[in-house]
Amino acid sequence: MCGRFTLFTDLSELAKRFDFNPSTVQLTKNFNVAPSQAVLTVVTNPLETKLTHPEFMVWGLRTNWSNRQSMRSGIINARAETAADKPSFRLLFRQKRCLVLADGFYEWVKTDSGNRPMRIQLKDGSPFAFAGLWDNNFDIDGNTVKTCTILTTSANTFMQPIHHRMPVILKREAETKWIDPKLNSLDDIHSMIFQNRDIRLQSWQVSNLVNSPLNNDPKCLEAVN
Repeated sequence: MCGRFTLFTDLSELAKRFDFNPSTVQLTKNFNVAPSQAVLTVVTNPLETKLTHPEFMVWGLRTNWSNRQSMRSGIINARAETAADKPSFRLLFRQKRCLVLADGFYEWVKTDSGNRPMRIQLKDGSPFAFAGLWDNNFDIDGNTVKTCTILTTSANTFMQPIHHRMPVILKREAETKWIDPKLNSLDDIHSMIFQNRDIRLQSWQVSNLVNSPLNNDPKCLEAVN
């Protein structure tokens, strides 16, 4: 699963990496992104085909199919293996896919002495994109709000000692296709999801600071023995 991640890469670098106009958004570095917070996503620009479009969405998908419990907090993860068949996700899986930008995430490994938080990122520390789904919703005041969820899949060899699930990290060459609304072939969509089995990752144990979303500073990243 994926319940916490980070995004502290400079906006200019993200704009260059994901091909969007940085003047349209403002980004505050976040070392402990938690559900219900606004996260930076990228979708296809509806007005200009040459550039992708950055948007902040609430992390926690709300849909007409959501049960009462999930409606309060939103659905933060969707299983990639079944998303195409679930009423909550099947239309979004074909038509409303997004990139959720990150530069690392946290997972908790179970031990005899309790759960230990681990920091996981790409081997080179560069930013990447989770495979996400999004939808339009309304808040309690009737205002339109966009919400999103992160797809997860079974852990690859690297992640298996940490957790049996992991977020879907798209390969760079698949990102543009992922957000192409004209692409609705389930075979093609699934192939992009399962290309990440050989992705190169690194990890280290961090402190329990990340257990609380109130803690949001670089100390969340520091390795502990």
